[in-house]
Amino acid sequence: MRENGFAGASAREIARRAGCQQSQVFYYFGTVPDLLLAALDAVSARRLAAYEPLLAGDPGLPELIDAAGEVIATDLETGDVAVLAELISGARSAPGMSAQIAERLAPWQQFAERAARQALAAHPLGGFAPAGDLARLLAAGILGLELLATLDSDGEAVAGLVDRASAAAALLAQQTAVEVPR
Repeated sequence: MRENGFAGASAREIARRAGCQQSQVFYYFGTVPDLLLAALDAVSARRLAAYEPLLAGDPGLPELIDAAGEVIATDLETGDVAVLAELISGARSAPGMSAQIAERLAPWQQFAERAARQALAAHPLGGFAPAGDLARLLAAGILGLELLATLDSDGEAVAGLVDRASAAAALLAQQTAVEVPR
């Protein structure tokens, strides 16, 4: 899917790349969408386990934005976000797939909400926006960055956006630490 997109993920192409008979795709997975969802499950579990330690040690907003930048860079490099974006965009053509993808993204939403709550807990502006809204904004931003990265030949635009977000978070942390009266 990284190379050929959702439309190019046919049973024939998958079997060719796996070095097996096309019938084995159907035997083991039932349908191509079921195979793609199984792949999403495997990648998602691996990536979520890798990101869980980012929430250890009670990081603040600047640290979480820096960590998110690393996550985004890694996922853009591996193509994991590209696969997710392809699955989401292709889900319209496979009945019931949107709900299946949404169900599989729930742990990511919970992870992002925990991160937002943790980052905002000690921040004076923490009550400004609900953690769930910030988590959705983060997910939309990451997916949007993936789409922009496909147009960015050298990757500098996306990296620059992440750097500016990190600098803004650090500045905001400094400002609110000094100026917010209790």
